[in-house]
Amino acid sequence: MKNVKKITAILFCILVLVGTAIPVFAAPKTTKKTIRVGCVDIDSFLVLNKDGTASGYGAEYLGELSKYTGWNYEYVNGTWNECMQWLKEGKIDLLFPAEYSPQRAQEYNYSTLECFIDYVAFLTRADEEKLYFEDYDYFDGLTVGMIKGNFLNTKFEEFAAQKGFRYQTKYYSTSRELNQGLEDKEVDAIVTGNMSIAEKQKLLAKFDYMPTYFITRKSDTTILPVLNNAMYQMKLQTPKFAINLMEKYYGAMERQIQSFSKEEAQFIGQAAPVTVACDADNYPFSWYDSKSSSFKGIDVDLLKRISEISGLTFEIKKTNSFKEAWELAKIGKVDLLTGVYGNDSISKQYQMTFTTSYMNEYLVGVAKKNSMITSGMNVTAVLPSNFVGSQEYMKTAHTNWKFLTVKSVEEGLDLVESGSADVMFLNSYLMQSDSFLDDYPELAIASTNMESIPISFGVAKAAGGAGQQAKSETSAQMLYSVINKSLLQITEENIDKYIANNTNMEAAPLSLGGLLRRYPLFFVGLATLLIFVIAVVVSLLYAAKIRSKKNEVLAQKNEELCEAVTLAEKANAAKSEFLSRMSHEIRTPMNAIMGITQILLITPSTSLESREYLTKMDHASEHLLTLINDILDMARIESHKVILDQKPCTIAEFIPMVDTIIRPLAEAKEITYNSNGTDIPSQVFLMDKLRLQQIFINLLNNAVKFTNRGGLVEFGVRKLSEDADKATILFMVRDNGIGISEEFLPKVYDDFEREEVGQTSEHSGTGLGLAIVKNLVSLMQGTISVKSKISVGTEFSVVLCLDKCEKPAGQTESEAIAPEMLGMDYHFEHKRILLAEDHPLNVEIAKKLLENVGIQVETAANGQLAVEQFEKSPLYYYDMVLMDIRMPVMDGHQATEQIRRLDRADSQLPIIAMSANAFAEDVNESLAHGMNEHMTKPIAVAALYEVLQKYLGFIK
Repeated sequence: MKNVKKITAILFCILVLVGTAIPVFAAPKTTKKTIRVGCVDIDSFLVLNKDGTASGYGAEYLGELSKYTGWNYEYVNGTWNECMQWLKEGKIDLLFPAEYSPQRAQEYNYSTLECFIDYVAFLTRADEEKLYFEDYDYFDGLTVGMIKGNFLNTKFEEFAAQKGFRYQTKYYSTSRELNQGLEDKEVDAIVTGNMSIAEKQKLLAKFDYMPTYFITRKSDTTILPVLNNAMYQMKLQTPKFAINLMEKYYGAMERQIQSFSKEEAQFIGQAAPVTVACDADNYPFSWYDSKSSSFKGIDVDLLKRISEISGLTFEIKKTNSFKEAWELAKIGKVDLLTGVYGNDSISKQYQMTFTTSYMNEYLVGVAKKNSMITSGMNVTAVLPSNFVGSQEYMKTAHTNWKFLTVKSVEEGLDLVESGSADVMFLNSYLMQSDSFLDDYPELAIASTNMESIPISFGVAKAAGGAGQQAKSETSAQMLYSVINKSLLQITEENIDKYIANNTNMEAAPLSLGGLLRRYPLFFVGLATLLIFVIAVVVSLLYAAKIRSKKNEVLAQKNEELCEAVTLAEKANAAKSEFLSRMSHEIRTPMNAIMGITQILLITPSTSLESREYLTKMDHASEHLLTLINDILDMARIESHKVILDQKPCTIAEFIPMVDTIIRPLAEAKEITYNSNGTDIPSQVFLMDKLRLQQIFINLLNNAVKFTNRGGLVEFGVRKLSEDADKATILFMVRDNGIGISEEFLPKVYDDFEREEVGQTSEHSGTGLGLAIVKNLVSLMQGTISVKSKISVGTEFSVVLCLDKCEKPAGQTESEAIAPEMLGMDYHFEHKRILLAEDHPLNVEIAKKLLENVGIQVETAANGQLAVEQFEKSPLYYYDMVLMDIRMPVMDGHQATEQIRRLDRADSQLPIIAMSANAFAEDVNESLAHGMNEHMTKPIAVAALYEVLQKYLGFIK
């Protein structure tokens, strides 16, 4: 395996070197550097922004061309007729997208290659009930809106003559005015192109495709040769660029502009509920949830979406097996099957028509370890008897194989284990969610044996659901057409969401035994690391606790022991320095582990199985980091190093952040979580918001952890009393979980104390959470109390006396980032960052994360090199510096100060600390030396991209 990885890495490096060696053919140069482009405001194609730049398909296409021409662009906004006239007069140099006509060719020069494929569409309002798709009899006499001078108008005139309907015309100057005219009912329908269908519009007809080109004025002989050469080189070197650009801007739209005909609309209005047969045990496509007494799964979500699009209603019929579902469809007892594969043979056998495929199902082979199975061998393969369509697919794909069918997974695996069969094929999602192989140590997933099967909906030819037309052939055809058009309107993003919703939440985790058997060396290494880290930190904490007790004894002695007290204070200072260094040393390898894990998770080529294990490793790493933070926090509290950072804040600002973290945890366990807000939402107090969040996140996290599924967790806040300067606030955390015994209540705040009754891996932790809470509450001069009873629940009450404040509360700029920005698609093309970092693995990780969002990265191995590189660079060459703190030769603080002192206009560029120094004083020290932000390692990917967005300002 190691040799394979080495060979793969070598090949990758060779490909990179070869790629960089490929020459880029130079285009003929023109002395003209700025090209004036006519900008006709066309949705999604070319839209002029307020800052003078343009966006859309056309803007990106021009941007790619500029790599071959060296051109800059100046956009001149106008109507199509205005731009055509300006091009003649020389006021602009270039115009597109222009369809070809002999008349235009006499007045303008055309590019040799097309830049876009346009089409003509006939649209009306979505709520127009008299007009339907291709219902030409009702098109006669319509008032049709068009853009004046648009070549598409000629195509529509030919189309209307061919279909035999007449119309009246109303002209508009821009597409925006055209769409507004339709919305205001000035016209009945409009003629448009560029796939610019709006949300409240529907398609009546789509009837012609046309290539479009760039045009220049006849007298200009310098631009067109450069343009033609650039377009040729672009097509030669990046042949899929235009295709991908079309998919990006218009792919989803093209799939979604399906409209129902008049007959289909009438069918929908008359249709009875469509009966659907679902297997009660076909995870993740469909399964029966006994708790909610309802079906769930990818196909169930699809049916809900089809119902929203079409107006059809569905009635799911529970069957004992999918084989039974096929038989019911064959005799017309049900109308529809979901999640099936079909071909002509199956269609004839089961009297069924199959829709467009909406996703692929993956079957993985399970065989004896180290066995080799290929298509050319004589193989005995096992399939579940429920897999009717999949059986047909596999038999067609592997004509020389022998196939057996079994009623259960265990029966098939027994055949493979005993040698009666070579391989069993199972749904890949099912294999991820269950631990079948834990009981079969001799078997493993054969990575080379995976089948991708396109799946569809099957419509019974005897389908009913249309009143008097029930069981008729017309009814089945209408049902097929409506469902197929609805499926075409469902995007890949929707499908991905349905898959995620039905494979992450319901999937059972792989057992620890199974993971240990598959990856013994990995777990030995991880266990060794965990034991080492925890042993060092626990030893440190134990030593710190002993010193603390000694200090208490020394404090009670007389003045003769002052020298001993001084020595103890020096020991504490040394311990604090050791804590800081230990935190740094632990976080450095943690940054590597978590960074590599994140890179692999966002790498498209990572397999589903690997992604499952990487996700678990990411969660384990986060848990380990939490344990380390708890232990270091406790040590700092006992050393009296924690200082409250009190700022003006309202209760209403503080609670939502707690809710944001706790609510998903509760929902994952199906626990009801109530946060009653507060009756003092706008009153401003002086408080340390982050430490308050730490207190109540700890308490609420425990409440969720120790409450069973279906339970209740509540977080309440109310005012007990107040005077002119202060207010006494009661915070309550209540649950109906497993409770705490009377014997353990006196020890609930002690370090490392955990009640063992009912403990499971789900309830694991350091035993420091409540100790930290108790100390923080005491630091705030508040009180905390607890009431609990086994099997009844627990209630924690925290009472704090808060100082009132007249100053308005407010968020910092970083805190004000909207939650919806997490998970956005970040792009920072044309931005360059200088990365100062001495650790090679950290450099590799940071470069990968930055380059993934389009950033160019240059590196420096220490602070002095970073200063020298910045000083030698052109003005505004770098957009940001990411600076490690602890580096050889010159540290990050010194390097930042030197950069700030340089006599350059760009010396105040953003400098962000990325350091394993994690304490509050480390953050303050970075800011004091002139840095803009301090990010703590291990670096959270989302947090890194938010900081980039804050200072670089580019999101797409």
